Amino acid sequence: MKISGIELFPVRIPMESEQLSFGRVDTMHFVLVRLKETSGVDGWGEAAILQGPYWSSESQESVYYTIARYLSPLILGKEISTAFEAQRLMDGVRGNPFAKAAIEMALMDIEGKMKGKSVASMLGGRRRDKLAVSWTLAANDAARDCIRAEEMISRGWTILKVKVGSLPVEDEILRVRRIFEIVRGRAGLRIDANQGWSMKQAIQAFEKLDRLGLDFIEQPLRKGDFDGLAKLASCYSTPIMADESAESPEDVSLIARDRCASIISYKIEKSGGFSNSAEMERIAFENGLDGYMGCMIETSIGNAAYAAFASCVRKLSYGTELFGPLRLSEDVAASAMTYDNGHLRLSEAPGLGIKVDMDRVGKYSCKGWDKAISA
Repeated sequence: MKISGIELFPVRIPMESEQLSFGRVDTMHFVLVRLKETSGVDGWGEAAILQGPYWSSESQESVYYTIARYLSPLILGKEISTAFEAQRLMDGVRGNPFAKAAIEMALMDIEGKMKGKSVASMLGGRRRDKLAVSWTLAANDAARDCIRAEEMISRGWTILKVKVGSLPVEDEILRVRRIFEIVRGRAGLRIDANQGWSMKQAIQAFEKLDRLGLDFIEQPLRKGDFDGLAKLASCYSTPIMADESAESPEDVSLIARDRCASIISYKIEKSGGFSNSAEMERIAFENGLDGYMGCMIETSIGNAAYAAFASCVRKLSYGTELFGPLRLSEDVAASAMTYDNGHLRLSEAPGLGIKVDMDRVGKYSCKGWDKAISA
């Protein structure tokens, strides 16, 4: 591959509101990346941001700036044998995993189209043709979350996840228990604190919820508190899933060594791309850790990339969270990804298999600040 052009499209799309431990999210920020190969083939990637540098250190502005000013010169005009080689080319830029992942995603799309292969086949071949998808309950109100749970179960969804960490722990416990009574025996239930608890609060929650048989409790403590996670894991039977604490192969090695968690949440963007995510999966599998495919609420571009990776993960007992396009007010894809009774069906089209609707990209494009940044 030889990349002759890069186009960046900063867009913001309203979404079904979610209350997370660090604030309410009602609009997703994206930087869509289109790379053009000299043969005329183009490829798409994206970085999806939760309204600013709150979940991670990157923002829509920083991703746009980093790609435009620092990563583009490392890619343009270079002979690139495979998309994975991009990681080596971009190594001189420290951090910025979301920006790097967007570039690698677009290169994977191009490479697949040029070879006539799906991204999944380029990752070693998929192990499953459809993916179980969890639906998130994040209204922060027990009554509304119970109504939503009933609706999703009636539509065939069998996995539900509750966002916690923004209310007093006593209120969260009551809310989770109330939802559990609604879904008991009809759907699996797990919760996600998004780093929202102190150790004291986490112990209080585990003490009250450990007997329910929840699928897992995700990221109860701040990222980096591996000792705290290990303590919780040793004291309670509910599995712990590491998300923000599992951003790199080094993190997964540490988690495996200290038994901080039994499940790893994979996210292509937080790890800087497919290649780092694949190394994390290798370490997890070799150390008996299970897997889950999380998301940042992507459009169909990123969702297709995540789905391709998830289809190849060897241990994926806890399913995925690939509902991104369903939570957005509108997708940028010309045709929707296929969902069926709480499952996402995979495409076998070359590359990511997504055709982008440029009218929709234009409809949600940001105005003004991106031009100032690139000046």
